[in-house]
Amino acid sequence: MHTLTTLWERHQPRIIAALVTALLLLLAYWGGFPERVPVTTLALGLAFLIIVVLFFGFLIYWFYISPLPEKEQRRLTISTPSPLVRQIVGLGAALAAVFITLGLFWDELWHRLYGVGAVVDDFWWRPHLLLYAGMGINALFAIGGMFIIMQRGKGTLRHRFRAEPLIGLLTLAAGFQIITAPFDPLWHQIFGIDLTAWSLPHLLLGLGLISVMLASSSIQFSLVPRRSWRFLGGLSLNEILCILVLALAATILFQFGTTEWEDLSPAMDPGYLVFQRPEWLYPVVLITVSAFISFTALHLLRRVGAATLIYLLTLGLRLILMTTFNAAEAANMSYKANLLVLVPVLAVDLYYAYRLRAGHIDSPRTPLIGSFVLAVATFIYALPLINQWLFYPRLSPIVLIGVFGFGLLMAAVTALTASRLGAWLRALGETTPVEAQVPAAALQRLHWVGAGTLIAALAFIAVFIATATPPIT
Repeated sequence: MHTLTTLWERHQPRIIAALVTALLLLLAYWGGFPERVPVTTLALGLAFLIIVVLFFGFLIYWFYISPLPEKEQRRLTISTPSPLVRQIVGLGAALAAVFITLGLFWDELWHRLYGVGAVVDDFWWRPHLLLYAGMGINALFAIGGMFIIMQRGKGTLRHRFRAEPLIGLLTLAAGFQIITAPFDPLWHQIFGIDLTAWSLPHLLLGLGLISVMLASSSIQFSLVPRRSWRFLGGLSLNEILCILVLALAATILFQFGTTEWEDLSPAMDPGYLVFQRPEWLYPVVLITVSAFISFTALHLLRRVGAATLIYLLTLGLRLILMTTFNAAEAANMSYKANLLVLVPVLAVDLYYAYRLRAGHIDSPRTPLIGSFVLAVATFIYALPLINQWLFYPRLSPIVLIGVFGFGLLMAAVTALTASRLGAWLRALGETTPVEAQVPAAALQRLHWVGAGTLIAALAFIAVFIATATPPIT
């Protein structure tokens, strides 16, 4: 055990980079590759996209993890970060998350209604414009915040990122989005339409969106006074905003990860690539998605009950969108995945409540045992419902062996990774709370302006969607 711990500490960045690369390739493999494209062309495209991911991973390591030489540390003269700037950037990023989530839902709806091929001929259709608007808003606020930081004090670029690490992280995520977004239309032009939602450009898009939302939610929480583990009572406005953004992140993970299984029927072509995926994969995806957001939220907020609240909000948002767009009847969209994870997530919160009452919640074993609780709750609660609600997968005894084995493995890996991620994001934002440095009147005005901007943005989005002309197919 000591040897493994030493190996992890010494080679952590390389191990994480290898795991992320392997996961992207595996998901892309299950997403399917075009058969008529020369292998060398496809290999070059894959290599280029992976290099981009590794490059941004290196930037995160360089800015946040790499040790600063003592000579550089003595030159650090950057002044204390401004909570007001952080609040403004956080509100802008939260607004961007709304645009992105609504744009992605609308995009999936139009794909189902008008076919995936329509987007190749009309990439600038309105769902994509709404998505691009969200990316642009996020980049505007992130780069604007970093520009203000660059004007203060003296020091290297690493100093400035570490002086305001969460805005720096949001800027890196925004940069990743801006660079990878054009890959999707370029991929379509070279390789044709996507065979499934798990094409490599889509995976990179999802990775960028989730990164932005994690940074955005962490900025909101960085403005909350630090306390020990507790329950949900007395949530502040910034904690509520943090939870709402994490609920949007969970919505995006569901959309990328689970919706293709819920649309399968006996009338579909048996050669469809989703039918070729391992039948144990869908329950494992559910476990992974629910564990990632749940354990990140729990260890970022240290609020027992946060995981259940997030997935209740995710279900509520899904129901609102499906009702507004009549998506169930028009496009056979559903909220089955949202229902399937509720009881397992609640089981995790109940376990954390028990650990809090017993005084052992800070033990390193807590997320590991919590992952086991989540996986077992999924086996007991979700598997019978999957057999009842979904045409595929078919959970035979042999398939269940894969579900149990890979489900337990991914639950443990995801929970341990997400709990460390949540704690790291929490540590990045540990500065003096905004209430101590910003006058209450100014903060209240800012919140009112934010609320008014959100209402105006939602009104714009409603008109933008209502006046949209569907693509000609």
